Amino acid sequence: MIYFLAILCTISMISHGLMVYYGLKFYRFIGYIKYWSFAWKFFLVAQVLIFIRRGVGFYTLLTKACEPDYHLHLMVGSSFPYFDLVIYEVLLTIVVSVLLLLFVKFIYKLFKKYLHTNGDAVLMERETVIEHREGTVLKREDVVGKREIEVQEREDKQKQSPYYKSKESAIIKILGKDK
Repeated sequence: MIYFLAILCTISMISHGLMVYYGLKFYRFIGYIKYWSFAWKFFLVAQVLIFIRRGVGFYTLLTKACEPDYHLHLMVGSSFPYFDLVIYEVLLTIVVSVLLLLFVKFIYKLFKKYLHTNGDAVLMERETVIEHREGTVLKREDVVGKREIEVQEREDKQKQSPYYKSKESAIIKILGKDK
């Protein structure tokens, strides 16, 4: 019976360890969100402590370094004095560990899928914004170039007009530089 419980607790510890692993991978995604990251850190620290407590109980179970049936209390953190109730509590912790693992894995996959789909969309949106800005810059350069050409054409027309030449000669006469 004790080895059956050891197998059950091993399953619980493995699922708990996987849950912490996926939780740490999930933390990479939400590290920049202030309150989520704090709550997730707190949750993961609690799960690591539970994992360590179960590991100590499992070690004492295998080495038989404590009183009979006390290793179960260490493993589960149980306060029940009866062996049968401890078995149910071990089963309950296994169920909770597996459910937590599924929950964390589901959240991780969901968030990863969201980032992949929306991350690409955000990236594409940024690229379109950059292309739009580059297009705007090119349009402005075209407008400035056209205006410079118009100004140059106006100046050339003014220089070729008889009014401009007569005005220029009048200015030269006034200044006394007539040759």
